[in-house]
Amino acid sequence: MRDLLELGAEPFAIFSDVHANMSALKVCFQDLRQQEAKWGCRFSCFNLGDAIDAGPRPSEVVKLLKQNCQVHILGNHEDYLIEHQEGKNSRRYSSALWRFIPWTLHDLGGEGFADFCKELRFSWSSPDGFFRLIHASFERNDRMPAFLEWEGVPEAEDRVFDGSCERLTLMGHTHISGIYRQPQNELWVNAGSVGYPFLKKPAKVRWRPHTNYVFGAYLPEKRRVWLCVRVLAYDLKDLVADWVGAGVLEHCAPYSRAIFLQAVLNQSIVFQAFRKFTQQKLSEEQLATALAAHLQETGLNEECERILNEVS
Repeated sequence: MRDLLELGAEPFAIFSDVHANMSALKVCFQDLRQQEAKWGCRFSCFNLGDAIDAGPRPSEVVKLLKQNCQVHILGNHEDYLIEHQEGKNSRRYSSALWRFIPWTLHDLGGEGFADFCKELRFSWSSPDGFFRLIHASFERNDRMPAFLEWEGVPEAEDRVFDGSCERLTLMGHTHISGIYRQPQNELWVNAGSVGYPFLKKPAKVRWRPHTNYVFGAYLPEKRRVWLCVRVLAYDLKDLVADWVGAGVLEHCAPYSRAIFLQAVLNQSIVFQAFRKFTQQKLSEEQLATALAAHLQETGLNEECERILNEVS
């Protein structure tokens, strides 16, 4: 990357799908400051959406992102919060499955959430159109282009790209990071997730939570890009303290317990569970009951208790 910076490249850092996980976000920013010292530059920071909801520290996350990020993209979870605030779909958001939504709005406060909403954009691109940001796709923020959906879970290690492309597009949403070259030499990069990326981890670190973000630099006149999908481990005690301190593990159960486990284990639990129920046409309350049963039947609920007891 150093040769690009010497030529005047634009350094950037991408934070996607934080989901109110302050412990993970702090680790990412600490690492970014180290990268700035290493490379001798200041990175422009971008938030790709789903910054809040389904996590224990929404207010702190919003504050930190607003202090550091130049652009904030609208994720589908921000859409859920906006929908609830406007009084739409009231039956959905009063169900046990969606308790995180009213809880998050209460934590943020009406004025705090309204101020954050003013920052949100569906998409953003650099003036020359070379560097583009979205949450999921340019059509919808809750559905990825087909070539990016669930392309396999990467190893828990950094991945680096150094090469040329005609245009660079960055997104998140699936929590699975990846680098994809498309026709016309377009480069698409899934930034994964700060809050709970889905990764292959060795069994010996099963209870060691990992986070990830992307940093790099681009030089549009040379059509050059250097980027790193950065993967970092962080302290389980900090994560548990946030979740227990917020009181959401019980208040927003069973969804909150599944999300907590996703953050610790870096595994897709909610999506895999719900995929089993898609043909059953369950109501929101029935889905909550089914998810609770799934956690119990698979031993995940017991593992959650073991994690909490051992750390506490």
